[in-house]
Amino acid sequence: MFNFNELAIVQPNEPNCYRGSFVGIRKDKYLGKMAFTLPKGFESFEASYDNVKKLFFAMYRTFEKFRQNQEKYLDKRVQNKDNVQIENHNGVYIFTDEDNNETVLYSKIDLIDNIFKTYQELEIESLIQELGLVEEVDYSKIENYLDKGIFLSNNAIFIENMVGYRNIVRGVPSELIELFCYIYKELANELEQELSEQIKEIAFNFSYKHLSPEQSLFSEYSFESTISILKDCLDNIYKTTAYKNYQYWDIYEAVEYFLYGSLEFNKDSNQGFWGINNFSYIWEEMCNYMSAKNEEYDILYCDSSLPLNQYKTNLTKNYVWIDKNIIPNNPFYLDLNGLKRWIRPDIIYKRNSQNNLSITDIMNIGVFSYEKKKDSSDLLALTSNINVIFKFHQKDDVDNNLLLNFQIKFNEIYEYFSEKIFDILYPEENKGRGLKKKKTVKPFLKKLKIKKLDSSSFIVKSIPEKLFHAILDNIEQENKNKISQKHINIVDWKYYSYNIFENQDYRNNIKVNTSIIKSLAYEFCLSQIIDEPINNQFCVPYYDVNEKNIVIDGKMLDCNIDLIRINFIKIQEIYLNG
Repeated sequence: MFNFNELAIVQPNEPNCYRGSFVGIRKDKYLGKMAFTLPKGFESFEASYDNVKKLFFAMYRTFEKFRQNQEKYLDKRVQNKDNVQIENHNGVYIFTDEDNNETVLYSKIDLIDNIFKTYQELEIESLIQELGLVEEVDYSKIENYLDKGIFLSNNAIFIENMVGYRNIVRGVPSELIELFCYIYKELANELEQELSEQIKEIAFNFSYKHLSPEQSLFSEYSFESTISILKDCLDNIYKTTAYKNYQYWDIYEAVEYFLYGSLEFNKDSNQGFWGINNFSYIWEEMCNYMSAKNEEYDILYCDSSLPLNQYKTNLTKNYVWIDKNIIPNNPFYLDLNGLKRWIRPDIIYKRNSQNNLSITDIMNIGVFSYEKKKDSSDLLALTSNINVIFKFHQKDDVDNNLLLNFQIKFNEIYEYFSEKIFDILYPEENKGRGLKKKKTVKPFLKKLKIKKLDSSSFIVKSIPEKLFHAILDNIEQENKNKISQKHINIVDWKYYSYNIFENQDYRNNIKVNTSIIKSLAYEFCLSQIIDEPINNQFCVPYYDVNEKNIVIDGKMLDCNIDLIRINFIKIQEIYLNG
């Protein structure tokens, strides 16, 4: 097994971030050793042992679920942009789309997979249960053994043994079973798989006899010593076992490969990495699954191989998922000389009307609150300035899907205050300011005395009370206007780094500019059949361990498309546990 401290961590290469989207472990040609390449948006990832370990096992589960979904739901006769062919070459899965682009997914690492494969094939529990004499007394059946007891002078009864289930293994040493179960338990815990009580007990017996309470297979400080002890135990089992049958060798070889194996993959085969070289496929599936599970979203259109009709009964599949009641005919095509070229947005949705609450409504149910305090710097009370703290509350009695909508509104309040205060207090700076210059608010935030305290609160300092209430009223009115308009949202799940849009010249990047043109084309096509306001959005991944909400924040690009950062960890959590 490999030590997570020995893995190099590689951030996505920003200058080439559109030429490759590999996520996983492979030998880095620049570093000359095995490296873990992280997803885009992980610029703030802290490369500690526990963080790397946690991310590795989460990605291992994610890759495996993606592979299972593709094999289960993929119809090879359907020619859409998703994978239309799957090949399996010795554990290397090749997904090919209609444009002959390949997504190679090596979803398993043999030294881990062999443990689970052996457990399933041999049914370990069946090897360790046989009827025989046991030393443990079953007091519920004690009356059946009184005639076999020895009556002592103090009126106590001594019973030497009873007939019951005992742990014996024919052909396989019990020590090898215990060692295997310990490794299986440690892996299953990290991969959040359920364990039988019997496996837990056998694993505990091994650790009790050979390890200290502080030792663990995946602990940063005891990894080396634990692996060393396990190797010594395996070596001793091999030397002291005279008869070795096929079951012995199956278990022994799985344990041996786990303890002595590494991530140095076979250089003579295609298995030179673990991961996926087009992670955008997984990113889109994770996001589509989150949207399908979210009761707040009414999905009108979605390009996905997932069985979305299990979650949204309004959808029917015809190459893509469409709500025929809203979109009777697929409008997403370009017509050139009578020839149609179909285009496919990722997802189109609108929010349920029952979830469209005003800010006042949300404050009344206690999700939002604000507290006004007299400006402490104004000791002589010469002004009517106040300090205001806004808070967003994660309430247990409010549906999680509603909380997502509320968090979006909370972020809108923060952005609105920043913009309005800047507009009012700095009219000269704001003069002639267009959409391209909206980012100029950022350098003024400190001077504006508005600051995020954390992901769920922000403070506005020293603001005139009259101005505060005027801004709040404006937000409420605009929010009510949005509710009455019932926007339709066109979303592209973009596997881009958020940082690329910080550059003023981001549209000079051909791939980014092409994506913008395509999204605007989606909007035009939809506007031909739906007479409702349309929002266009790019949603990009972002890693933030302190953020509890799906939507982190957003801004409008100069192309009239909203750029939204969404929480990778939360999306992955829904995907794996939903």
